[in-house]
Amino acid sequence: MADTVTGRSHLLPEIMESAHIGDERAQPTALFEKLAAINDPLQALVSPDRANALFESFYSEYGFLYAHAAANPLEPQHRSRWVALFRWFLRELREWRAANDPEDRVLVAIFIVAQANDWDNAFWEHVPQDIGYNTDLLHRLKTMLASFSSRPAPRAGMAAPIWEAEAVEALHLADRESDWVGIGNGVRLFRRQLVPNSAATQPARCLYQCGVSHIVDAVAEVHETLTALQLASALRIDQRLGVAVASSNPYIEFACVYQTVSVRGSTQPLSPSDEQSLKTILLKITADEPRWRAWMQLFNAHPMHYPALQGPLGAALAEAPEAAIDAYVNAIVLNVRPIKPPVPNPNRQCITTCLTRFRANASPDQRVMLWRKAHERWSTWDFDQANPHTFLINVSRSDLDYAIVCFVIECKNDHERREIYKNIISELNALETHWFGSSMDAVSRLYRILSMYQPYAHATFALTNDEDRLTDTKVYFPFAPSENEYVMLKYRIDVDS
Repeated sequence: MADTVTGRSHLLPEIMESAHIGDERAQPTALFEKLAAINDPLQALVSPDRANALFESFYSEYGFLYAHAAANPLEPQHRSRWVALFRWFLRELREWRAANDPEDRVLVAIFIVAQANDWDNAFWEHVPQDIGYNTDLLHRLKTMLASFSSRPAPRAGMAAPIWEAEAVEALHLADRESDWVGIGNGVRLFRRQLVPNSAATQPARCLYQCGVSHIVDAVAEVHETLTALQLASALRIDQRLGVAVASSNPYIEFACVYQTVSVRGSTQPLSPSDEQSLKTILLKITADEPRWRAWMQLFNAHPMHYPALQGPLGAALAEAPEAAIDAYVNAIVLNVRPIKPPVPNPNRQCITTCLTRFRANASPDQRVMLWRKAHERWSTWDFDQANPHTFLINVSRSDLDYAIVCFVIECKNDHERREIYKNIISELNALETHWFGSSMDAVSRLYRILSMYQPYAHATFALTNDEDRLTDTKVYFPFAPSENEYVMLKYRIDVDS
């Protein structure tokens, strides 16, 4: 059953406080009658249809807790029943014993009551932490989470498409081999299969309330990414990132980060403390060089898919070892970005966000190291020169422009900058004496040179005019267009590009 997103959460502190006074308790009778007729109550909680039947029996007695009922004022008699229900709930948490509940019927009832009151994931923070003194309860909750599984499977009842069976097997293989790129690709296909259910959500939130170390212990041996994602999604952003900081399980670390920063998973901006936690996790991963390279291939090939990652990633790179910087730079898939139309590109913007944070936090030596690596990658790429099918027909930009501008400003002196511009002029002049296979090849080479010139020229402009280190609108020429009409006409150069 999915989390409730509306309700009476503003009343929870008052009702919970009242439950500590007095001794009148009320257990959910109709729910227990329904559970008595079920042989496997915990499995019933996993099945959406069977779980809904259990919740219906609960709401038959406590309909005022149903989300849609929250629009109505809380009647005094309903308030009294709510307080009595919480008294029962707290007593069961503190006194629950495995020997007295071998089939988990009471435990399932506890989960249903918790879920019915868990509006906006705000319930467990009001539950006293002394429930953690119940070692029987902790042990059972940990056992439940450790055995929980969300492994994907081909659809039942009909022949699955060949691609689906192959994708299921590929994700299983990626999990077994800790292939993080393969895991990321598989997660995109099967993530929509993850339907929140109280059998995972409530034990996870209860354990977290008892102490982060308890949930970290519970998930220490989880080696299935979808299972880890299911558990990560049960927690708030700050909670799951806290678990990832404390955990040494790579599947949990991955799931908590992925659930937080992916566009599909992220529904709210990160707070400064969340960003700090994410930075801590990323720095932890840099110590494992193969895993970091795989993470960069997954998270950094197309940064626009993970916008929330960019600030923390930049802060982490400011303290990361050289191998981590190298992996970051080389993971980015570079694309030719025509200046027209002058629309900001989300990949370019995300990389700039990351590198702006990096520049603000890194030492001068750390900055120089990254700028040099970025410039080397960019120069070798040369606007996709190695691809015979890429032809430039106008001035273009790249996703690494911010880093190239920083390279020119921070790694080159005035003399070296002048030499760069002289070399570009020499390349342009040499076009007239170079043999090309076609006019298209000649035009494309001209635009490559002009495109390479853009970040160099903007660096000089930024130095002189205290300008931002990235531009989406300015176009620079190493010659005066009005004095070179022949070149402008021959190569069909649009001065406004």
